Amino acid sequence: HPQKMLNREWQVVQSILSGDQPQALHGSQGRGTTLGNQLEVIPADRTWRPRQQSKPKVDGPQSAIVTGPAGEEIFCDEHGRVRVKFHWDRYHGMTEESS
Repeated sequence: HPQKMLNREWQVVQSILSGDQPQALHGSQGRGTTLGNQLEVIPADRTWRPRQQSKPKVDGPQSAIVTGPAGEEIFCDEHGRVRVKFHWDRYHGMTEESS
C-alpha cells in the first residue's frame, strides 16, 4: 500500500458483503453485476474482544407449571422448594430436572 503504516497484518472483526445482479430481473439488462465488501479491521497483534452484553431482564411476573417426579402431586425438596417449568422453556421437560 502507498501508505506505509497500512502495510501490516490485520485482523478482520466485521465483514459486510453486498451484491447486485440486476440482469436477473426482467427489464434490467443495462447494468452489470456488482459486488461490494466492507471490512472493519484491527491490527493483528491486538486482541479483539466483543462488547459485553448486558444481562437480559425479565419485567413483570412469570407464570410456570410446578413439576416433579411422576406420581407426585406436589414435590418439595428438603428445603421446601419446588421445581417449575416456564412456558417459554423449550429445552427442559416437565420432570424433577426442570428449572
